[in-house]
Amino acid sequence: MQKKNLQILGKKSISIMLIIIIIYTLINALIGHASYALSQTRNVDVNNIYNIDENAYPGYASLLQNLKSTHPNWTFTLFYTDLEWIDVLTNETIVNHSRSLVQGKTGEWLCTDPGCVDIPRDGSSWFGASQTAVAYYMDPRNFLTEDKIFQFETLSYIPSIHTEAGVEAILSGSFMYNKKINEYYNNESYGEKTFAQAIMSAAEASGVSPYHIASRIRQEVGANGSGSSSGKVSGYEGYFNFYNIGAYAGSNAVINALIYAQNNGWNTPEISIIEGAKWIAKNYISIGQDCLYLQKWDVANQEGLYGHQYMQNIQAPTSESSTAYTGYKAIFNNDLTNTSFNFVIPMYKNMPKTISRYPSSSTYVSQYAQIRDVLGVGVFIRKTPSTEGEKIGLYYNGQQLLRIELKASKEGGNIWDKVMLPDGTIGYVATQYVIEKITRDEISQESYINSSVELLNGPRTTTNGTVAIRTLYAGQSVTIVEAGKYNFDDIIWYRVKLADGTVGYIPNNYVTEGTFGEKVTITCNTELALRSSPSGNIIRYINPGVVVNRIEMATEQIGGYYWDKVITDDGTVGYMARERYNPYALWLTPVNGGTTEPQPPVEDDKVKLDETTKEVKTIPQATFSDIKEKYKNVTLVSGTEKLETGAVINIDGVEYTIIKLGDISKDGIVDARDASRILNYAVGSFEIQDNLLSATDVSKDGIVDARDASRILNYVVGNYSIVL
Repeated sequence: MQKKNLQILGKKSISIMLIIIIIYTLINALIGHASYALSQTRNVDVNNIYNIDENAYPGYASLLQNLKSTHPNWTFTLFYTDLEWIDVLTNETIVNHSRSLVQGKTGEWLCTDPGCVDIPRDGSSWFGASQTAVAYYMDPRNFLTEDKIFQFETLSYIPSIHTEAGVEAILSGSFMYNKKINEYYNNESYGEKTFAQAIMSAAEASGVSPYHIASRIRQEVGANGSGSSSGKVSGYEGYFNFYNIGAYAGSNAVINALIYAQNNGWNTPEISIIEGAKWIAKNYISIGQDCLYLQKWDVANQEGLYGHQYMQNIQAPTSESSTAYTGYKAIFNNDLTNTSFNFVIPMYKNMPKTISRYPSSSTYVSQYAQIRDVLGVGVFIRKTPSTEGEKIGLYYNGQQLLRIELKASKEGGNIWDKVMLPDGTIGYVATQYVIEKITRDEISQESYINSSVELLNGPRTTTNGTVAIRTLYAGQSVTIVEAGKYNFDDIIWYRVKLADGTVGYIPNNYVTEGTFGEKVTITCNTELALRSSPSGNIIRYINPGVVVNRIEMATEQIGGYYWDKVITDDGTVGYMARERYNPYALWLTPVNGGTTEPQPPVEDDKVKLDETTKEVKTIPQATFSDIKEKYKNVTLVSGTEKLETGAVINIDGVEYTIIKLGDISKDGIVDARDASRILNYAVGSFEIQDNLLSATDVSKDGIVDARDASRILNYVVGNYSIVL
């Protein structure tokens, strides 16, 4: 349950907020001017998101147009890099293993090239990232949503937009929030400025967005200030480097940053903040690396590519942009609809049609690899993971194998991958002799699963050496990317790719070509949210009675709902929640009656126990008898048998609190009084205790608002069913 962050503002605060929003709406001309200047140095197309060549740049248009539809004042500068996608991935990984790093990861996250295998960087838990991991974080299409796009935000300082209050919002929760520098360091010589005021001074001196400066400092030194800027490191007392500039890879990265600070006279926090911002402006923003993404992935530097980057952590742009997004939401009261931002969107040649997937921490993969150059000497594939194992194949530089398990074993000083030869034989090869091979899909055939089946990491049955990655269900969409290359165990195997990018093998008879779809009517009592992803950002609301085409149905719950993928008549694709199979509140009902969807087991629709929160949630009609029917050894500790919110029961010696959906007044009855309490809470005139918020969120969208009150009122008159 997510508590609504509702601030009660005074008249003065409201006026200031309205002024900020109005100013934001009026600055499109400024942003357009900045975009024009950018277009003089790059191959760009300012805001022309409706003419993107879908064949050359698949997937961009729909994502950007969805953002534009919900944020009409946002502009997008399309940056055509003229770089091949595979070339970019190769240069960002294999060419220099220390360029792209991850921390505390396993499985597909880790580079398996000899220069990276089990060798941490900086003497810590940082390892070289795999091409799969780099592909995910480099693929702009993964981040074209409201909450992730700010890594593409242009970083120039605009005084009419960027405020000290905004900086404080970004610093919230950190050691710098509403704090004077001299008080934090207990040193009066550092002056009277707060950290936010010093950051605003840095923005004025450098021309860099103070929101970017605040986010960057928070990323580099941490919310608790444990990074290299402490001024207390032995031998470097009184020196500060809030940006970790000069903290190059090595065993003494922190010391390297402080040496840089010492050499440049950064002997107060404010000097470090201001001079570091100037350094970023000079060395990155002024040469075209003017967003977080381009500061990590150097595809814009006119004097050379790939090498000039601010950070090695491949997750840093996403992390920093998340901090900025949180700050913006705080400034604009969780509504960025009418704000104005410009975003630089990199475009690469020959990108795969399927958006690059999130790496799996599992070692079970279905991934092509190739023998690396071993100076003309062949590499033996062995039956067992040992240099003494039986030789079952000899492969030379460039020859390709299907790797089905990463780092399957450690024996005899070697790390061994499990591979499959073209004849179906499964064996092992030392990891240092193979590298990941980025391949294009042979075909791209939209299909769906016609009967539940296990997705395997190789084209053999599990009795012959493969492992099930996950279960696929009837109606689930997949893309066939390879067909008929492997025919083993009396099966023709299809290599398929899932929506999240996972690749594996299934027998061909479990796949039907085409799109699984059916017309469904929205049958809830109020408008239903169309979201960018399951429980993700709202694209828009759609009214009851509207018919949409369901193209993929969910088979597992996320956040208490099944999320079906749908497409509207105007071509917008998104996800809609479908309640569990309550005949009075399906929300998405097939037009032709009945349903073609596979039915997961129907859970009890009256009570549900949560071991984590020690709560038992119930529908309004539930009584103590309903709990006794479902669970054994139940006693009533406090409250009455009509089960009001806040009552306590004991099940097998463990106490649980009753949460009756809609019962905010804690009288066991859901009526108009509960709806009234919600409405008063929404406008700030009534306080709902934290332990009641989960009972209040009838719509189960994580927000307590008038929609919940509406549902309760409809329930009271019999037009709505409140279900778990």
